[in-house]
Amino acid sequence: MTTLRLVLAVMTLCGLACQKARPAQVAEVELLVEVQSEVEAPRTFIFISPEPCDAPDAARKKFGGMDARKVGRTFVEIFVPQGTIGYACAAAFDAQGRLVGLGGAADNPLHMEGKGEVTFKPTIQVKRLPEPRAAPAGF
Repeated sequence: MTTLRLVLAVMTLCGLACQKARPAQVAEVELLVEVQSEVEAPRTFIFISPEPCDAPDAARKKFGGMDARKVGRTFVEIFVPQGTIGYACAAAFDAQGRLVGLGGAADNPLHMEGKGEVTFKPTIQVKRLPEPRAAPAGF
């Protein structure tokens, strides 16, 4: 009988420990991003950030990103904790790698929460910067 109690006690403790060790629920977020740009640039990079697109640390803190397709929508997938707030952004770079354009989606911020795949189809308007500048950290 004491062996049974010991086994039950261990199972109970393991159950409590395992519950505490579970990671936060994750949202699988898929974005089909269309970039509309007033800047002719050889490279446009789409990124999803917890910060507004023009914030100094937006690129460094990004959840993920990739180079935009020249035609059509670009697929970006990220995994974040359920309920995360994020911003869909795009940055345009000239041939020297300087930042020449920046923009965000009109429907920012995005609330990334749901079951299964959470899908967004943002359109990002990239505006020309007054002057080219060095690319911020994170690009």
